[in-house]
Parts: sequence; C-alpha cells; structure tokens
Amino acid sequence: MSTENENPRPNKFAEGTVAGERKTCTVNGTEFAFRWCPAGSFTMPIRQEWFFDNEGQYCVTLTKGFWMQETPVTQKQWQAVMGNNPSKFNSALGFNGNDVKMDVVTIMGARVKIPVPSDEQSAFSSEDYPVENVSWFDCQAFCQKCAELGLPVKLPTEAQWEYACRAGNADYYTGRLSEMAWHRFNSGDKTHRVGTKEPNAWGLYDMFGNVWEWCQDLYDERGCMHDPDDNVTDPTGPSGFWTERLLRGGCYNKVVDCYEDIEGCLTDTYNAVDPNARSSSFSFRVVML
Repeated sequence: MSTENENPRPNKFAEGTVAGERKTCTVNGTEFAFRWCPAGSFTMPIRQEWFFDNEGQYCVTLTKGFWMQETPVTQKQWQAVMGNNPSKFNSALGFNGNDVKMDVVTIMGARVKIPVPSDEQSAFSSEDYPVENVSWFDCQAFCQKCAELGLPVKLPTEAQWEYACRAGNADYYTGRLSEMAWHRFNSGDKTHRVGTKEPNAWGLYDMFGNVWEWCQDLYDERGCMHDPDDNVTDPTGPSGFWTERLLRGGCYNKVVDCYEDIEGCLTDTYNAVDPNARSSSFSFRVVML
C-alpha cells in the first residue's frame, strides 16, 4: 500500500486542518480517497414521531476529527481487498448500465434465466459502481482485511455519518435532492457510478440515495435514548440486546425523505435491519483510523 505523500501508513497522516481536505491511499493498486471532517458539535435528530423541528434534536459533540471515505466503497475497491464481487449490478453478471438482458435456457431439465452476452455488455465495467449485496458482517470482514493490508478503517458511527453528511450545515435539510441523489424517480431502479451527483460542502458524494450505507451502531427498538436537552460526547450508539444495525442515506429505489417538492434532502433518513441481511441496495463507506 502507498499514499499520495509516500507515507507508509495512512494513519500517520498529519491531522487535517481544513474541512473537506482530501487524502488518498492505495491498496493492492486501487485508490481510496478520504475527506477530512474536523471536530465539532451539531444537533442530532430524535427518531420519535411526537418530536418536531428543534424539539426533536439533541446536541452531539465529536471531540476528534476523522477521515470519511469520499464515496461508498466501489466494486473495484471491494475486489482489490476481498478478491470477489458480491454485487447484483455487476458487469461480470451481465449488467451493462441499462436493464440487464436475460434469456431463458434449459439446464439439467430446469428453465433458468441467464444474462445475454453482447458486445455492449462486454465493453461495460461496473467497477466504479458501489459494491452492494453486502451485510454488516461482510463490512466488518472488509475492514479487518483492509487493516491487514495496511489501511486501518472501520464503519462510521451514526453520529460520524450524520455529522459528515451535514458538512457544517446546522439544518438537517441540505441540498436539492435530484442534484445530489439517485433515488426512485431518477435512478431507473438501479445503482449508478459513485461520484456522478453533486457532493456536499466537504466533498462527500452519494451521502443521499444510490445505496444505503451501514453504520456501526445498534438500533434501539425503543426509540432514541436521548432528550432534547441532552449534550452527548462521542456517541457510539446504544448497547443492549437489540440485534438490528443502522443504515443511513436512502437508496436508488427509495424516495429519500424530502420536502414535498422533492428539493430538500433530509439527513435523518434511516433503516434498521438484521446485520446478516444483504440487498442490492445495501452498501457502506469507511472511516480511516
């Protein structure tokens, strides 16, 4: 592995000084880009339906800055680290950026669908599409393998994800939806290359739409554990017997929560599912330690 300044290990970078500062490192010949998110405070939404506006937020302080991956992990990056590609929207399986062309054939007496080969499909590569169809545990394995290869990373906490998504914006409505996100009304019911929509103020792409992103945190089935007057420092999520893990940001086949005119992206879009679950809309990005 190498970095843009030839530093042998990415966690030896000098601390970032400017929000959105960009750093890159290389693993097995594949580049990973990160953006600096400085320490700071923000208000976190409370997921309880009887809270509204500022009544439904509490103060969170992150005492340490962190490097957040610029985009969701791509299929090329996953392949470089894990040596396989679990994605549904995978050019090796016939995905050509449009609708996958299928044919019905008989194999061992059974009628099955297989991708139709074509020159168009052969020329197309999905390597810059987000990896998907990965579980929370798959993401943990990826992070462990990255560490073995010299890139110490982890899934972001939900607080880190929310803070990076807002990028210094005090409001949790940020940006115009269709300019920042691939969602149900513009995606064609499929993922798209990462980084093709507008980034947020800190240079982070696809924080809305395209794919759901796993976070480290458990989901509290009782609702948020905080009150509007709470001040929380470096939260890591609830502890307990709950098994579901959090996903953030929405995906290609969901209307990311927004104003009725579909102009405002709402940062508190979330999902909570079993950590073993896989879906063509489940992906992730990492934080560099």
